[in-house]
Formats: sequence, structure tokens, C-alpha cells
Amino acid sequence: MSIDSSTVSIGLRINALRRKHNLSLRDMAEKSGLTASFLSQVERGMVNTSIDSLRRITNSLNISLVELLEEIPSPVSEIEPVASLVARQQLPPATSTFNESSQPFSPVIRANNRPTLHFPDSGVTYELLTSSRAYKVEAFLSKLAPGTNIPARPLPEPTEQFVYVLNGSLLVELIDNRYELNAGDSMYFDGMNVTRFACIGNQETSVIFIITPPVF
Repeated sequence: MSIDSSTVSIGLRINALRRKHNLSLRDMAEKSGLTASFLSQVERGMVNTSIDSLRRITNSLNISLVELLEEIPSPVSEIEPVASLVARQQLPPATSTFNESSQPFSPVIRANNRPTLHFPDSGVTYELLTSSRAYKVEAFLSKLAPGTNIPARPLPEPTEQFVYVLNGSLLVELIDNRYELNAGDSMYFDGMNVTRFACIGNQETSVIFIITPPVF
């Protein structure tokens, strides 16, 4: 199993957020239903995290996946093994893709500077397209590898969702129906009704998701 720099960066963010919330690894384990040993490996960038595991972690911190992207971790001396891991695997140092808070706010996110969550084991990548959770919507680009299947987990509150397929084919499964969307197709639905997304066909599917309120 290969570990990339984004996995290390996610671990750094989780570590910083856990400390910000004054939680021990044992506290987070109890809240998330994951083991303290696994969470320690996640924070040190030693394992790839599934969407389900990361959702449990963010729920234990009372934040959304998008909020995890927005956090900028400070260096933490106790996670020095991450630096050693990066050196051993010749990975670039983990860096945040957001502007530092000392810089002026910009409503623009450049194509080469999007905050990104990558799940290599699940075949899914999320790239954030909106720059502030003060907005009433959030938008992100999702890339799904062929065969990717994403069961929908309940969000903290009801949402309205919109998808637009850029390329490939997407299956949207609702409680009472299922729809196959191809490039150029779009769809609006109640977030409480969705049960599954899947990439169908033999090519990567790229989809723009828009959600309101921003609780993904």
C-alpha cells in the first residue's frame, strides 16, 4: 500500500484539530468507534483513510469533511515521526493548499491550488471549489475511478444537492429510484433521499457537487 503526501497532510490536520479540541486519542477513539492505535497511525500519515473512517473522525470532532480541508495545522513536535516517514518515502513535505490566515481573503480558488482530499483505496478525490464556509452553499469537484461505489452516510442536517457530470457516467441512487447520468447531465435531489453514488462504465467520472447548507 502506497502512502502519498496528501495522506500525511490529512494526518497533520487531524492531529492539530484533536489538540485544538483538547481530545486525547482515547477520547477520539470512544467518540468515533475506531481504535486509538488506528487513529495514531492516521495522524502519523502511516495509513490511507477510507471515506467512512474519515467521516467518523470528523464527526467525533463535530466538523465536516470540508472543514477539515479548511484547517491549517501548526507544527506539532509530538508528530515528528511524520517527517521521518516523508523522508523515508521521499515525499514532499505536507503543506496546506489554503492561503495563510495572515494573507487577505480572496474569493478565488485557483485551479492549481484547490484544497484536496484523496482516498486512494476508495478511488475518490474531492477538490474544494468554494473558499469560505460563511457562504450558504459549498461546491466541490469529485473524481471517481471506474468501479467506485460510495454509500451515502447521513449528514448532520437536511440538505439540497445538485450534481453536474463533466465526464464519465454517474449512478445516483435514491430511496425510491436510481438514475444514470452521463456527461452534460445534471440532477437536483433532496440529500436525505440519496443512498449511493457510483462510477459506472470504464472511465473516470468527474462530477461537480453543490450542497446547501454547507455540511458535507
